Amino acid sequence: MTTTELTLLRDEILSADEAGDRCGWIADRIDRILFAPRPTVVCLCGSTRFYTTFQEANYRETTAGKIVLSVGFYPHAQDEAHGGDVGVTPEQKVKLDELHKRKIDLADEVLVLNVDGYIGDSTRSEILHAQTTGKPVRWWDEARIPEV
Repeated sequence: MTTTELTLLRDEILSADEAGDRCGWIADRIDRILFAPRPTVVCLCGSTRFYTTFQEANYRETTAGKIVLSVGFYPHAQDEAHGGDVGVTPEQKVKLDELHKRKIDLADEVLVLNVDGYIGDSTRSEILHAQTTGKPVRWWDEARIPEV
């Protein structure tokens, strides 16, 4: 729906509410959608071996009022995340990498978790994707920004 369509719907709802239909809460919700600023969306990128850092970054960014997009599977942190018997095929890895790039597309900015200055091939490709699509890139460790 466009903003104009939502505004017209809101006006109709308010008219129904004045007639005693008690729909004001719907109009309030539309007002929040139309006029409330959307929080910044940040996508976390980095090696899945840094499970604890992903959790810390998620906490920090969330408590700073941001919407966080992150990885959903940690193949390199099996002891901490998914257990030693959970693996990923090469085909699944390609799909997971592409899925993460779609998350970058949805984000306003990217936070790279460059623990000890490390970034792997997947993270490097995510950084290049973010830069190519004009997304600002921030670094977890500002003192150890690797060359991309």
